[in-house]
Amino acid sequence: MLRFMDLTSKFLLMVLCVTGLLYENSKSERIFSILPPPEARDVVKETLVDLKAPKERLPFLSKWITSAGGVTRLDPILLCCLLQTESRFKKDVVSEKGYRGEAQTKRFSQYSSVNILEGAETLRDKLSLSNGDMLEAIARYKGGKDKVEAREEARQVLALYQSQLERRGLWSP
Repeated sequence: MLRFMDLTSKFLLMVLCVTGLLYENSKSERIFSILPPPEARDVVKETLVDLKAPKERLPFLSKWITSAGGVTRLDPILLCCLLQTESRFKKDVVSEKGYRGEAQTKRFSQYSSVNILEGAETLRDKLSLSNGDMLEAIARYKGGKDKVEAREEARQVLALYQSQLERRGLWSP
């Protein structure tokens, strides 16, 4: 086929190929890389079912949690476990400290997708503050790294996370 192309077309094709190789981690590539292949099983939805998320909200929760995980580079299964312990996936829950929504964050939106992303970004920020220590990050999210109750709640989230990974065949000790 290349024999029949003019020199300009060959050059343009070569530039496109080289550019694609040099910039394979472009913004569009990163966006598409967070989407699961269509034939992949939906482990997020499976996790939500196991964690007893409201059935009528499963498709939306799965989509929003997967998206938040992709944006923040956090495992969506971990986010499912966190949201289950925070609100049991209920949008209208208000804590005694006034935190609201599925993720129980300070900033609240009427949109669940925004609340879930806010929770994921908050956890990512806490993970950064904790130098990658997930137990400490979740304890910070739950009320403070030095609070005994927050650390216990963080252990519960991580135990739930490990059990969900095991159920999906994604945990290897």
